[in-house]
Amino acid sequence: MKNLLFLLPLLLLTGACTEIIDLDLNETSPRLVIEGRVSDQPGPYYVKISRTLNFDEPNNWPAVSHAGVWITDSEGVTDTLQETVPGLYATSHLQGKPGNTYTLVVEVDGETYAASSAMPPPVPVDTAYLTESAFMGGDGLLPTVEFRDPAGVANYYRIAFNRDGDPLPGFFTLSDKVWDGEKVSRPFRFADYDIQPGDQLTVELQSVDPAVYDYFYVLEQTSGQGFNQSPTPSNPTGNFDDDRVLGYFSAYGVSGFKVR
Repeated sequence: MKNLLFLLPLLLLTGACTEIIDLDLNETSPRLVIEGRVSDQPGPYYVKISRTLNFDEPNNWPAVSHAGVWITDSEGVTDTLQETVPGLYATSHLQGKPGNTYTLVVEVDGETYAASSAMPPPVPVDTAYLTESAFMGGDGLLPTVEFRDPAGVANYYRIAFNRDGDPLPGFFTLSDKVWDGEKVSRPFRFADYDIQPGDQLTVELQSVDPAVYDYFYVLEQTSGQGFNQSPTPSNPTGNFDDDRVLGYFSAYGVSGFKVR
């Protein structure tokens, strides 16, 4: 079976970054791609909607305009998102709050798609700093992040970095299955970027729900970056109620820290 890696650009809350989705070349019918995030930081929050192309066409997925897009929280607040640029929809008044569950509903061409995500509380970053790399014989600088994992509850994390205010490509996933309640001190190595002296880095420690963690865990395997790698990655399964839809919807609490 033939496969092809498609680059999936995200123009969401934290800016533009790149994810990778591994698609079966035998599936040539265009598929809907929905990507959305809500955090506990001030909005607006964004949902991006596009379609895949046939595998032999340029990798520039067309935006989907004029969709109906709504986000509702577990307190009954509904926000109707407005299209700001083709395929990108923004909230107007919704505010993310840990403990709430958020449901995204998207209507395209008479079909309705939905996904829900519960927002965990953020976990504070204690410190973040640069160290000399001795990882796999490499050299340069590695950012190290330290935090205390809350005990007695399953925690799932997505870690992202910004340089001079712009997102760095890639991300990392962690879960506390083997170190529940412990202090975590973890260095991170980027596959496609070398940290340079003078870089102004910040880290985002995102607390995500299990379904979102599973999605990004598979993406991390596919990208070949970080600790979670597999020689035979599978297609990521999102949390939408229709498995024809690619992408995900995530509600997450986030803790930021400037890397020293």
